[in-house]
Amino acid sequence: MILVAFIISINLIKAQGLKWGKISQEEIDYKTVDFEPDAGAVVLAEQGVTSIISGKVLTDYHFRKKVLSENGKDIGDVVISYNSGSRKINGLKAHIITFEGGKENVIELKKKDFFETEVGDGFKEIRFTFPNVNPGAIIEYTYKEVSDNLTFINGWTFQNDIPTLRSTYEFQRDQNLDYRVSFQGYNLAVSGQMQKKESKWELTNLPSMKPEPYMNNFRDYLDVIKFQLAGYTTVVGGNSYESPLEYKSFIATWDQLAKELLSIDTYDSYVGNNSVTRSLAKDLVLEGESTYEKMKFAHKYVLENFEFDGDEGIIPSRRLKDVLEAKRGSQVELNMVLVAILKAHGITSSPVLISSKGNGSSVLSTYPFINQFDALILTAVHDGDFIFFDTTDDDLPFGSIPLKYAVEKGFIMRDQNSILLDINTQVRSGRASMNQISFEDGKEKHDNLLRLSGYDGFIAMKRMKKVTDEELQKEVMSEENKNTATNFIASKNQVNENTFDLKWSFSKEFEGDDIVYVNPFEDEKWDENPFKNDTRLFPVDFNYLMSDTYTSIIKIPDGYELDDYPENQAIKIVDNLGTFYYQVSELDGTVTVSAKVIFNAIIFPPAYYPYLKSFLDNVVSKLKEPLVFKKLANP
Repeated sequence: MILVAFIISINLIKAQGLKWGKISQEEIDYKTVDFEPDAGAVVLAEQGVTSIISGKVLTDYHFRKKVLSENGKDIGDVVISYNSGSRKINGLKAHIITFEGGKENVIELKKKDFFETEVGDGFKEIRFTFPNVNPGAIIEYTYKEVSDNLTFINGWTFQNDIPTLRSTYEFQRDQNLDYRVSFQGYNLAVSGQMQKKESKWELTNLPSMKPEPYMNNFRDYLDVIKFQLAGYTTVVGGNSYESPLEYKSFIATWDQLAKELLSIDTYDSYVGNNSVTRSLAKDLVLEGESTYEKMKFAHKYVLENFEFDGDEGIIPSRRLKDVLEAKRGSQVELNMVLVAILKAHGITSSPVLISSKGNGSSVLSTYPFINQFDALILTAVHDGDFIFFDTTDDDLPFGSIPLKYAVEKGFIMRDQNSILLDINTQVRSGRASMNQISFEDGKEKHDNLLRLSGYDGFIAMKRMKKVTDEELQKEVMSEENKNTATNFIASKNQVNENTFDLKWSFSKEFEGDDIVYVNPFEDEKWDENPFKNDTRLFPVDFNYLMSDTYTSIIKIPDGYELDDYPENQAIKIVDNLGTFYYQVSELDGTVTVSAKVIFNAIIFPPAYYPYLKSFLDNVVSKLKEPLVFKKLANP
């Protein structure tokens, strides 16, 4: 596994910074990335330096990249995106350096080569293309970003879509401003102590961001540094050097953050005592005997009577009255409508801010960083436990939340004791496969039932709405078995609303040979190990807890006996992160084969990848082992 060097420096020895146009001989001679030999381009070095001057946040960006082969030439197309409402880009300059016969040729880009365009939602892009981008060329560009926002500083993201040899970020600030730092990513696990003047971080030999199996939300695992203002020091009673100093905090606790947010006018319209919230108690009667039944009814009412407009966020943009009239709203607005309805009927529920999957904050900071959140779900207490719910997906039953919101922790906002809260959806998903195999009329007949539960079931229900039964059949069956399949039925389970059933039958020719091989499990999930590489750079993210069971009941064909079968087996992943059971039994002319695959973790860090890969190698191999039946000499 590639070892990523992590260096943290605080007012100590500074690494040599990038100097415009000063290309070293080592950079000129560099041809292949040792840790990623097939890379077509490489970031030789990049650096960002943030400073605070005269109430402005200034960040100087400097990038130097090299084309290594023909498939790396696309690095010559550059896009700089920024929020034009709060930021400006100044001092952009760029050039490309090529080398022919030992001679250095430099082409400077002119102002006319930079094109600025509006992209919507307050964002602009500056686009430019380098000429003569061929293997061996080095491109370099630099610019300054100016921001008025002293509260939140975006900081730095270290990885790129091509390998990076050196990525450096430096943060300098006025000693009177007190910032808290948030680290994201395994390579930045060591936080370090923030000093008053300056901090510096550097990562080296970073592989490119490449898709890997079960890397569903790669932004959640990038190495990122962000900052939020915690407080500041100000002079009391004058401006002389003798005047005393006073420290003023700025959202230093979770309770303060909750108070600030819930006091916003639009939020208060949902949680405050006003004529609109009081009218909800009169205009809507919640059916049900218990509090849980009433919550379930209110949840269904919002789903059926309001339209989700597709927008997320953590602050409602419209007041309760406006959303009730429009019957349409964002995720945060519809969820707060439900809060208001429940509160009007004396039922307590609370908004929970989360960082949804893919937002880039998989591990929440213990300090109240508001910009780590991007969505809002709800919670209430039922039978002594927290339950979680949301009003944007009518396929999900009450007590479930969309998969992208099923994260580890969230920030529950209450009048008191607002804290980071564990989010336990209590949904263990999986597949229960039940097969019956018999032999008659010269055929090997398979009757299959696949029951999908939890998120596997929810996903299948959504899929059924988008595709035909024939398309769904192709997704669950091999080409060979699909050709003989009959009676394919896909339906929501009538007893358990969290499950989805697929039923089908197929047959094969049974020749009656002396030795017959029967695979008890076909068209199963783990028919192939998705993990091919020996090493892994990022965590494996299964998205949810899984438990898959397989049962196959095979009636021994007339005139045959069971001659050989796979050995029983029970194995575990280290630290009990996963378990696999396999068992074969024979009784009264019937063989029953049972298997179970259980994962006790959703996320497997890279260090556990070899154990996971080996575990699934064993699972796949075992599920493919056949039973052997031998024709009796004297039946």
